Amino acid sequence: EINQDYKNRIWVASYSGGLSIIDSQNVKSLFDREMKFMPAGFSYENKMYLFTEKKGFRFAEFEDIRIKRSFIYDSIYIYSSFIDYTRKIAYLGIGGWRGLLKVELPTLQKKGLPVWKFIDSTHGIRLKSIVCITQDQKNRVWMGNTKGIAVYSENTNKAVTWLIEKGQIKSGAWALLTDDW
Repeated sequence: EINQDYKNRIWVASYSGGLSIIDSQNVKSLFDREMKFMPAGFSYENKMYLFTEKKGFRFAEFEDIRIKRSFIYDSIYIYSSFIDYTRKIAYLGIGGWRGLLKVELPTLQKKGLPVWKFIDSTHGIRLKSIVCITQDQKNRVWMGNTKGIAVYSENTNKAVTWLIEKGQIKSGAWALLTDDW
């Protein structure tokens, strides 16, 4: 996982337990073999949010190299993220589940647990363990994994999924990019 924070520092985290914060002059590092970072972190305001597998699946809020607070969830882990900074929304791809988690970013700044909304197969997302997410100019959320692609519209609260096994698409995705088409 590689992210940039509000101070323009680069954060590098790995599944093997390493975390480094790099600025133009220094490198600060932390190593905890049990802290398995997932590839879905993001920066919001003056904090970095990273996901780990240490002692359950942990959503950790960092200030500098220290964990400020964290939340443990027994049944979810995060594989991917996309942040809409204009609308202050994060979309998170969940491992082992069909769908996305949506969180309103300002709720991360409040005490207590963040407010999550689960967007799942009842909305049309038939992908499990989403590994990549992006958003197009119409604010539709595109997502993929090795088995297919899906697109979700906030306006209709519905998604369309194309699966390889059903012959609807020839390949899935590990990465998604949008253009101005």
